[in-house]
Amino acid sequence: DRQILSMLVGPRKADLGRSDTEISLVHGRAFSLCSTVFGIWVITFGLAIYSPPNNWDSMTYHMPRVMHWIANGNVEPYFTAIDRQIVQPPLSSFLILQTVIATNDDYLANLINWCAGIWCLVVIGALAHLLTRNSRITALSVFFAGTIPIGIAESNTTQNEWFMTLWPLLMCLLLIGYQKRIVVNYRAMVLAAGFLLFASAATKQQSLLYSLIFLLALVAYVAKDRDSSRAAALLGLGGLGALVALTPQLLRNLATFGSVWGPPDLVEAVAGRSFFDPLGQARSILGHSLFNLPIPKSIPVEQIGDQALGLFGSSTAQFFAAAGWSQYLPFPGLQLHEDSAANPVSFFLGTAALLTMLVRGKD
Repeated sequence: DRQILSMLVGPRKADLGRSDTEISLVHGRAFSLCSTVFGIWVITFGLAIYSPPNNWDSMTYHMPRVMHWIANGNVEPYFTAIDRQIVQPPLSSFLILQTVIATNDDYLANLINWCAGIWCLVVIGALAHLLTRNSRITALSVFFAGTIPIGIAESNTTQNEWFMTLWPLLMCLLLIGYQKRIVVNYRAMVLAAGFLLFASAATKQQSLLYSLIFLLALVAYVAKDRDSSRAAALLGLGGLGALVALTPQLLRNLATFGSVWGPPDLVEAVAGRSFFDPLGQARSILGHSLFNLPIPKSIPVEQIGDQALGLFGSSTAQFFAAAGWSQYLPFPGLQLHEDSAANPVSFFLGTAALLTMLVRGKD
């Protein structure tokens, strides 16, 4: 690591205007950050290869549908008591399918999400560099992203959270590249946007939602440059990419469940949520965020289950329950879950950041 950093910094040492002591200190900090992230992801790589897929989502729908596809000789819907096997977008599972067919085993199944995580860290570093031009902030950004506990825990599973995160990050990179006038080829930008919307829709619903936010921001920037026709073409091709990925799934849902949205109980659950109650949503987000904090010796992943409580620690909510203080929780059924806390917070923070960027202008 030190030799690589010396090769990168050496030619620009005179331009940086830093003393040998300051350069050595930067080497030390960068070496520590790089070594930490590198060590963690080397360990998770070994776990991904050595350990078979064994967490809740892997056992209930990621791997079972791959095995059904292989046994059936096609990827058509099949009879199952777990609707997620045939409702969830299939792109990451298609890649897992190729590894299982190629090796006749599941040793490489976890690597799909692990490789996506590595690419996410690369894109995060690129974004931080474009936004700040500060090597320390870039290193810290990669360090914080690479040491997120739930990211580490899910990097060696068949879950697709890193995989679904990659597409919005690339869409954000496309947006920042256009804003900084690095992306100048309009046709390439439009094709990239269409592909990223397609990949997002084919991976997971949340991925499509976040990618769409960045696409709309990109369209706004193009329109702000007084090029409404190009903005309309960008939005149209991006929407076409998402539609190409969504149409087969929606048609399968319609043929299987009689609704394009999927199982009736899922439709009822979604329809019953208070999406148009901003105050209620804010209370829910705050409650989940505060009471799903990990306590010491805890890994914040909901899949560890109650059986592993003594080994990994617990979430705040589980600690309250174990101590007999459940009555002090804001509402019952509270559990550590990325959908209840992280996704809403990320959505609102991301939207606020993009609106701020648009209001403040290109600077």
